[in-house]
Amino acid sequence: MPDVRKTLTDAGYIAIGLGVMGFQQAQVRRRELQEQFENAGGCVAERARDARTRIEHLAGDLGQRVEPLVEQVQGRIGDLPERAVKTAEPVVAKVRDLVGSAA
Repeated sequence: MPDVRKTLTDAGYIAIGLGVMGFQQAQVRRRELQEQFENAGGCVAERARDARTRIEHLAGDLGQRVEPLVEQVQGRIGDLPERAVKTAEPVVAKVRDLVGSAA
């Protein structure tokens, strides 16, 4: 007759062994996933730094291109009231002549 006690003891050892092996496998997978996440985080951080550098370079380049245009427009706008008055003076004089002669 088989020894029940020995069979149960062996089954217990097998169950404990399988549990330990499963726990170790879970730890290995956890470490692998952690490493993948760290690598992915580093990759994302590197891409973010690259994007920021490109944007800063583009902003500087854009500023250099736009600044002369802004100065040019400001120069023309500054002269605009004076040029408008000079252009309107003959028209105003003509209207005054017409109004004065009609009265």
